[in-house]
Amino acid sequence: MLLGHIDLVDRHGVRGWAADTDRPHGTLEVAIFVNEQLVGRTRADQMRYDPADAAILGAGEHGVAFAFEPPLTAERDHNVAVRFAEGGILLGQWRLAREAAAGMMTEAPAKTTGGAASEARPAELPAPKLPAPPLLAPGLSAREAPVPEAPVPEAPAPEALTSKALAPEALAPKWPSRLSHLGSGALPDDSLVGFVDSCTQDHVDGWAASETNPDEVLDVSIFVDDRKVAQVRCDQPRDDLAKAGIAGHGARGFSHAFDPPLPMDRPTRVTVTYARTGSPLTSGTICFTDGKSQGLDPPRPLAEDEPRLLAAPSGPRALFELLGLYDDAGGLAQWLSRIAFNGTSPEQVHYSVFGDYPASTGKALRWTPYYARDHLHRLLLCDDFQTQLIPLLLRAFPEKRRLIFVHIPKCAGTDLIFHLRARFPSIGRSLTDPGWTEKAAMLRRVARVVSHVHTSDCVFVHGHINLADHIAAGVIRPSDHAFTIIREPLSAAISQINYVLTRFDEDMAAGEFRPDTKEWADVLDLGTLPPRMSDAFIKRLTGAALRHEDLVLPNSIGSWLGGEGAQPVMDRLARFNVEVTDTSRYNAWLAQAWGIDARTRWNASKTFVTTDSLATDDLIHLNSITSEDRRIYRAYQAIVAASGRLSVTGDALRGVVVR
Repeated sequence: MLLGHIDLVDRHGVRGWAADTDRPHGTLEVAIFVNEQLVGRTRADQMRYDPADAAILGAGEHGVAFAFEPPLTAERDHNVAVRFAEGGILLGQWRLAREAAAGMMTEAPAKTTGGAASEARPAELPAPKLPAPPLLAPGLSAREAPVPEAPVPEAPAPEALTSKALAPEALAPKWPSRLSHLGSGALPDDSLVGFVDSCTQDHVDGWAASETNPDEVLDVSIFVDDRKVAQVRCDQPRDDLAKAGIAGHGARGFSHAFDPPLPMDRPTRVTVTYARTGSPLTSGTICFTDGKSQGLDPPRPLAEDEPRLLAAPSGPRALFELLGLYDDAGGLAQWLSRIAFNGTSPEQVHYSVFGDYPASTGKALRWTPYYARDHLHRLLLCDDFQTQLIPLLLRAFPEKRRLIFVHIPKCAGTDLIFHLRARFPSIGRSLTDPGWTEKAAMLRRVARVVSHVHTSDCVFVHGHINLADHIAAGVIRPSDHAFTIIREPLSAAISQINYVLTRFDEDMAAGEFRPDTKEWADVLDLGTLPPRMSDAFIKRLTGAALRHEDLVLPNSIGSWLGGEGAQPVMDRLARFNVEVTDTSRYNAWLAQAWGIDARTRWNASKTFVTTDSLATDDLIHLNSITSEDRRIYRAYQAIVAASGRLSVTGDALRGVVVR
């Protein structure tokens, strides 16, 4: 049976004792938490004469003495909790108030079940020596035991504690106790308690129970790097929980073996949550790095006025509105724990993400019972959601006009994006690529876009997305504005070569290659790269890039505008009323159409090669891969020059025959 008492907590340390009557000559380890963060562990092995009952506690070597290094600051409140390290059972918790204006500090034990907070006492008074609590007979709980009177009236002794479930009560003074351990949205009348005892690369063990309904057997969900790998029933017998009176018989333990074991060659994060609420257990987030584990701090609690019982989304609009509340500090787990999934079906969860019915619910029902929260967690982090993000978000806000920019490489697109992103809520192609944007960064950006959408009548869509893909996704409507910038084809191709050479030059100088540069080196079979650019390498890379479609796309203008030849491209521009300008008119058009007077040119490349410096065979090849683009460009130039305008729209292109 676990016994103990905390005699004193101040800014300098903790004193008390802890023992196990089943092992009177053994010693226990206790863990000290400050403001819900683990600051240290210490063994209860100091000599104490007051609890020395040889029959029950051996020789009395059960004292706890822990020093805070450095001492806790007097400028803020501190919530101190001491727990038995094995099992996380609470031994005692105190609240240290910040130093008052008169230079006084108050120290008070935080209210625990059956106890009461003490009166404040001056910091400069010596800590009173508190008599030890009486030893408890088996079966007698701490709340039934008599509490000794402290010799100093201003500081009554905290209540003696025996083995007791991990307390969910808040240490923060301003929030209802039953929510503080979540930092989010479990139901206010539903107090869940639990602890992850150990987590290795092979297994994770712990316990979870409901204080509100002790007969309920809980499930926990186990995630590895945000991917759910298990759902486990907490029904294993635990002697320590039985002794503590958890659910009567104590059968609230869980254990899960990782199959395969967690990888050791990369950082890995394990999260254990209450499946019903989505909130992590105490010590339920662990990170493995280089084979070593480290507990991660829980997310900060929500502010008092933050809503935390939000209705489950009924469709994509409601989902994106909720995603506007996402933030990195709390992460996806905290965001999900704020949503009340009462009877939400797999079909509704799928519809809220993708706007249609699922072909199958097999994956969602892989684990039973079904938890809609975990289902939504999986869908939000799946690649299908990320790759379809642009049409999903646009359909969720149909009242917003869409500014759809078809970014043809090396045609001033980066510069235009720089200016328009500063003026409109925007979403770009890179956000939808799992290889470029991690899931947390994607969710963070979506939250920002949603918060900004309400301040604008438009949404700006940008990136290297083919006009044909926008058309296939059905995102261009007659009321929207689609536009593009083109460039003289030979000049655009040479600029693309210089862009590739510039990227290699930058990455060589940095000593680290970015994902696309690595891919280019592989597809071009460049072998071992030189430490710096040389004339020989420039010539070799230029010839290889010109002949590889992944780097220099033949007829790039026509291809990005839907392909199939010059005439179909012109007809497509006319049908979807796409506005077209060119790089020579770009700055004047930017000022006239958008009111932006700028002479910038972002993402300009160094000049390594020109048409004059190309080898003869390279120049012949360049002309052959730009023939259709040159037809498009000649037709456009004739129309825009005749109009005297800085751009042409689809109406001006209707009926044009490309020669």
